[in-house]
Amino acid sequence: MKELALLKQTTQVTFRQQVAASTGVILQALTPIKGTITELTFHWPNGCNSLVQVAFKCRGGRFPYIGFLALNDATPVYKVSIAVYKWEILEVEVLNTDGVNPHTPSVIVTIEGVA
Repeated sequence: MKELALLKQTTQVTFRQQVAASTGVILQALTPIKGTITELTFHWPNGCNSLVQVAFKCRGGRFPYIGFLALNDATPVYKVSIAVYKWEILEVEVLNTDGVNPHTPSVIVTIEGVA
């Protein structure tokens, strides 16, 4: 009897929302597949001036491990290995410490797994 091969899949979950001055938000999404988070891509548009702090969280980990990342006009990609199950909650916490301007950072979570 032949065994069916599982279909390998790579998917991305994107978090992007404008955050008002002097506020914070927690954005949530569910993992669409079971697998491993392999990359976290953070983006701060020009003008954030390190006043917008961002962190990624899920049951299997947090990035950065302690605290937040805060940059300006930057899009770093971090290689990670965080196991996740389908329908698990992913969170991105954004703190805008700029007292005047709203900002719109984004985070892209890349998951490799099986459909």
